[in-house]
Amino acid sequence: MNQKRNCKLTVILSITVLLLAVALLISLTVNTLKNVHKAPGSCVTLPVIIAHHAGQGDWPSNTVYAVKQAEKKGVKVINITLELSKDGIPFAFHGFDLARFTDGKGNPEDMTMTELRKLDAGYRFQEKGKYIYRGKGIRIPALTDILKATDLQLILDIKTSRFKTLIDSLRKIVADKDWDRLVFYSTDSSAVKYLMKSCPRAKVFQKRDNTRFLLLDYQMNGRLSMNSGWNWDWVGFEGERAFKVSESFTLGTAVSTIKDTRLWSRCLVEAVKRSFPDCKMVVFNVSTEEEYLRAACNGVYGIYTDYPLRLLQFRQKVAKSAYTGTGLLSMFCKSPSCQNAKIFQRKLIFLNCM
Repeated sequence: MNQKRNCKLTVILSITVLLLAVALLISLTVNTLKNVHKAPGSCVTLPVIIAHHAGQGDWPSNTVYAVKQAEKKGVKVINITLELSKDGIPFAFHGFDLARFTDGKGNPEDMTMTELRKLDAGYRFQEKGKYIYRGKGIRIPALTDILKATDLQLILDIKTSRFKTLIDSLRKIVADKDWDRLVFYSTDSSAVKYLMKSCPRAKVFQKRDNTRFLLLDYQMNGRLSMNSGWNWDWVGFEGERAFKVSESFTLGTAVSTIKDTRLWSRCLVEAVKRSFPDCKMVVFNVSTEEEYLRAACNGVYGIYTDYPLRLLQFRQKVAKSAYTGTGLLSMFCKSPSCQNAKIFQRKLIFLNCM
């Protein structure tokens, strides 16, 4: 009898221990998933929305109207492209063909600021096939107009071969109080070098050549080329990019094109942050929810987008919801742009991010 009783007690005790172990495991798993999908959180962060060209997919490109609308909708950082008028005034416009955005023709840098202000900067913008901003008084703005229109942080992209004249004018145009909210970018490394020399207070993105090398060297060789002599305040590059690889032989050269190369990874971002904790890393050309989540997974500071309204709404959904377990994943799977949701789910769950 005692032996049977002891056997029963042993079985009951074993089952109890097993149940407690299972309960503990479930609790740990749920808590882990809560931490992984907490928004914002230590694992999956929510990048800042940066309105590219002031949000040219939602409003007329590089205009005061777009700046004010972006700020009204909740954008905190705005990107503006700067060119230089014939009479030496920095103005906001992207490209060298007025017909792309306005009712004018020719190179905008061949016109004076007075002439540029006469053009309709909302002329080409379409929404559902209709030109809703034509004749609404939206004009090409000077940089001074943009500075007066908002107190938000501005990223100013210098796109002119006369960058020295433009940069020299900044010392006269930019008020002392505004330097702290301005960040400068240029694909021309000479412009970046001249800006840093002429305006020591200016916050400047790392030279594009250096960032390209950083991303590609890590992607291809697994090396982190973090030169302490480079500027590490801001770092930005596209999330995906096509590259041509050239190989030299004795008898000639072979060139291959590699399309849609994904350049960013969480490991790279975290390694940079360990060495330069204040560095703000930004992914360019983000349009879809999938691309936004990938940027979040990689832990970058912000993203450039032409469509801030779409991504602001998505970001707010993520931020306001208690995303535990599969909540964030189910939202991601509803995205029409998601082509490989199950694989991406696993990557998010285990933080083995791309």
